[in-house]
Amino acid sequence: FEKYLMEQQEITVRYGMNINGTVEWIKGGRFWLSEWNTPANGMEAVFTARDAVGFMGGVYTGIRSGTLYEIATTALSGVGVNFVLDESLKGITTDFSGDGTAYSISDILQMVAHAGCCVFYQDRNGVIHIEPHTDSYSGYMIEPKISYSHPEYTIGKPLKAVSVSYGDNLSTLISVSSRGEVQTIDNPLIVTEEDAIRVGEAARGVLEERKTITGEFRADLRMDVLDNIVVTSKYASNIIAITEINYSTTGGAFRGTYTGRVTTANMTPTVWFSNELYAGEI
Repeated sequence: FEKYLMEQQEITVRYGMNINGTVEWIKGGRFWLSEWNTPANGMEAVFTARDAVGFMGGVYTGIRSGTLYEIATTALSGVGVNFVLDESLKGITTDFSGDGTAYSISDILQMVAHAGCCVFYQDRNGVIHIEPHTDSYSGYMIEPKISYSHPEYTIGKPLKAVSVSYGDNLSTLISVSSRGEVQTIDNPLIVTEEDAIRVGEAARGVLEERKTITGEFRADLRMDVLDNIVVTSKYASNIIAITEINYSTTGGAFRGTYTGRVTTANMTPTVWFSNELYAGEI
């Protein structure tokens, strides 16, 4: 297979699980080869593949004024991937033409998402998304019976205020409480006080939730970053938005670690998980 090891060679990943004698395939994602090593013995190859965002390090040379939708479309036009942009980005305009900083394509897309109160990610089909984070609950629950360790709870420092810069060295302050930290936001695409308040309010809604939960569990390979799930212990149940997840295996069951921030997601479940998957084996 050495002939296939070339830069940006497309790689698709899927996981097969034996469920009562029938193999159930789970789509793992679409990636592109970034580095590899083929030892002289010719017996194996070690490679690393990344999603499309990992190849967006080129300098952005597109427009610097217009709607966030237009700027994102310009940034993505030369990347060669499919993308989905939320319609709300068409109603937000910006002008950072006076900023001479050289930004990468991924930097511009992240700033567009941030200024539009959206999230920026690639899904398992290789499609880039910039859209608001859904508040719907997936219907999935990490319970003690599938946890390898008791969930760890961390409480962050109180949030006093969110300070958002905009325009020519101006800023607005979104007050939260009388004590704690002041979090600052500096995004060159935020140019009006109205936009600064909108982004500051969205940031406050996230940062006010101070509790972070981490744990280790018998991993379900369908779970992704940004999914809203329930974590239960003998003490409490919490809905968290997944911010980091890792999978590993030694050829048997998958183990996983997760980190998530407590959120107030909509508790009406959109069920697409089934814990019956745990009855199977790799």
